[in-house]
Amino acid sequence: MKIEVKVTGLKELQIKFKRMGVESKGLISTIIKKIAFKIEGESAKESPVKTGRLRRSIFSKVESPVLVVITAPVEYATVVHEGRQKARTIMTKRGRRRLPVLAGNPFFRRGIGNAKPFGGIIKKETKRFFT
Repeated sequence: MKIEVKVTGLKELQIKFKRMGVESKGLISTIIKKIAFKIEGESAKESPVKTGRLRRSIFSKVESPVLVVITAPVEYATVVHEGRQKARTIMTKRGRRRLPVLAGNPFFRRGIGNAKPFGGIIKKETKRFFT
């Protein structure tokens, strides 16, 4: 499952710092990590809990200084988040089992919505960077 979040304004902030003669890669990286951790926490709060496995599986991974991937690598995360549009039948050890249509529970999208606005994080980290 992949959901993209674009944080606008970071490129412009980086350009402004560059004009001032300040290297801001560390700042931008810190801001992106903090935003990712905020989304990760909010998504975990929004995820449905039966056993807690889905909630515990949500984590973020730094791919590059400007890219963080937030994922839930359990096999059923996509079905929980997106739902199942068609009923289907699967074979189990006990025989056939019918899987019904399932409404989605978009916990990542709600987590992103709860984590916004990101301006507070950007402002706080920028202030910390210059003091």
